[in-house]
Amino acid sequence: MIAAMSNKEFVLSVFDKNTPSNLVVENILSRTGLDGEEPFAEENRARLEVACAKQIPWMIQNPSSVSESGFSVSWSNYVDSLMKLYSWLCKQYGLKDELSNKPKVTFL
Repeated sequence: MIAAMSNKEFVLSVFDKNTPSNLVVENILSRTGLDGEEPFAEENRARLEVACAKQIPWMIQNPSSVSESGFSVSWSNYVDSLMKLYSWLCKQYGLKDELSNKPKVTFL
């Protein structure tokens, strides 16, 4: 029998390959008031996913790698995949997407 997934494990599964630090996961959980060790319940999915969406703008501020010798900073695919996740979560829950550059049309 497979053990039930905890709230913390659910948060980690939302980010898939872009595993956030423990501090980030704790911050997300604190936004929901849920205990990370408690079993995940489907009725908490929206609370947890919205909290994840609200954390993403803070996560993309940090580069994925920094090199001092030649001074190189990289955001690579990490930010791209987080941006896609953020946009999807915003659309899913009717949140305002503050990060995407969407073209604006003005009629004269």
